[in-house]
Amino acid sequence: MDPRQRGAHSRNQEQESKVNNAAFTPDGQRLVTDSSDKAARVWNASNGQLIAKLNGNYAVSSPDGQRILTTSDDKTALVWDATSGQLISKLQVPAKGLPLAEFSLDGHRSNGASHGRPLAEFSPDGMRLVTESADGTVRIWNAANGQLITNLPSQKGVVNNVAFAPDSQCFVTSNSDRTLLVWNAANGQIIANLKGQIGTFSAFSPDSQHVVTNDDKVVRIWNAAKGQVIANLPGRDAVFSPDGQHIITRGPPFSPLLQVFAASGELIAKLGSVNYFGFSLDGQRIVTARTAINDGTGYIWNASNGQLIAELHGHTSAIMGAAFSPDGRRVVTASPLDNARVWSALDGQLVARLEGQHGIRDAVFSRDGQRILTTSNLGTARIWKIFTIDNVAAILN
Repeated sequence: MDPRQRGAHSRNQEQESKVNNAAFTPDGQRLVTDSSDKAARVWNASNGQLIAKLNGNYAVSSPDGQRILTTSDDKTALVWDATSGQLISKLQVPAKGLPLAEFSLDGHRSNGASHGRPLAEFSPDGMRLVTESADGTVRIWNAANGQLITNLPSQKGVVNNVAFAPDSQCFVTSNSDRTLLVWNAANGQIIANLKGQIGTFSAFSPDSQHVVTNDDKVVRIWNAAKGQVIANLPGRDAVFSPDGQHIITRGPPFSPLLQVFAASGELIAKLGSVNYFGFSLDGQRIVTARTAINDGTGYIWNASNGQLIAELHGHTSAIMGAAFSPDGRRVVTASPLDNARVWSALDGQLVARLEGQHGIRDAVFSRDGQRILTTSNLGTARIWKIFTIDNVAAILN
C-alpha cells in the first residue's frame, strides 16, 4: 500500500435530472455533464459548484478545456466559453447528437447510463471541429470563430464515425458501406481510401501514421498515407498503447481473448478472456478484468513481456471499468454491485474504498491525479478527493 495515501472524500454533483455522461475537462479544473433534461452543465471540480448550464443534449470539451461544444435534437451545435458559460458561436449544422468524449491524457471517458458514438469532435490541437449531420454531410469548422472551412465531397453510404489523428493533420470517416477514408483536415481533400476493408474504424496510432480497423474476426493495421494493409491480427477490436509500442486485440463477446502484440505484429502474450482492459499512460502496463460476473479480480501486467505484476483482490462482482492514475502509481476500479476502489499499481494493495454511490459503472482520474470521477448506471456522477499526507499537512498549515 502507498504509505502516503490516507483515504478519499466525495463530492456529489447534485442535480435533479439524470446524468447521462460525465468527464473532466483536460485541465482537470472542471467537470462537464449532459443530462436527461436536455441540458449540459459545467461544474467546478474542486468544490462541486455549478459554473454554467448550457443548452444541448450532449457536450464535449475542447483539448485546452476552455470551450464546450454542445449539440441538440433541435439540430443546433453551439460552442461555449467553459469559464463564463457565454455562447461563442453557433454552427449551422443539423447535428444528430454528440455523446460525451473526454480529451484527457489517455483519451478515457466516463459514461453513465447512456452510450453512443461521437458524431462531432475537436481536433486535438483545438483549431478545428468536424461534424457529421443528419443529411450525411461532413463539415470542417474553424473552432475559434465557428466559420465553415469546407464541406467534404458526398460519400456512398451513411457516415457512422468521425475521428481525428493525434497530430490533427488528418481525420477518418467510417461509412455504412464499410469503406474508410482518410482526409486532409486543412482542405478536406482525400489522402487515402482504405479499399476492401471489412469492418469499422478503431483507432489511430499515437504517431498518426497508422489506422486500425476491425470486424468480428480480423484487426487490420493500415498505412494511413498510402491506404495499404501492413498487418492482419486476430480479434474484433484493437487499441494502440500510448507510446505506440504495443497493440492489444480482443476476441468476440463469446470468446473475448485478450492478446498483446508488438507494433510489428509479433505476439507477446495472451492475457485470457477479459471484460475490460486499459493501458497506463506510459504504455508499459496493462490493467484487465475478467468476464465472469462473480469474479471481481483485477490484474496488472507488464506490456513488454506479458508478465503478471499484481492481482487486485476485493471486489465481489465483476469489474466494469478501470484506469491508471496519470503517474501510474494507482489504479481505480469500478464494479456496479460493489462500488469503486483505489489500488497501488506497484503491488496491488488496497488504498481506498469509494463507498456510497450505487451502480458505479466507470471511474477515471483527473489529470493531476488528485481527484476521481465516478459515474453510475443510475444516472449519478461524483467527484472524489484523494487525501494524502501532503494534502493533510497543507490543510493544517
